[in-house]
Amino acid sequence: RLLEIPEEILMEIFSFVPAKNLGKLSRVCTDFQRVIDDPFLWRERCQALFPFCSVDRVKKKIIFLIKKIKL
Repeated sequence: RLLEIPEEILMEIFSFVPAKNLGKLSRVCTDFQRVIDDPFLWRERCQALFPFCSVDRVKKKIIFLIKKIKL
C-alpha cells in the first residue's frame, strides 16, 4: 500500500517533483499534504529561487550591522 511508505521516503520522492505539481499532489490525501507542507521540502527550493533571501545571508547581514552600530 502506498500510504504505508514512511514519510522520509515520501519526502525524498517529492523532492524530485516540480514545485508547480506539489500543490496538486498535496490534494491527493492528508498524508501527502502533511509531507508536502513540511518546511524542509520547500527550504532548498526557496533558497535556489531567491538566493538573496537565504537565512544564512540575512543572519550575516544582521551581525554585520550590529557590529557596525557598536563601533
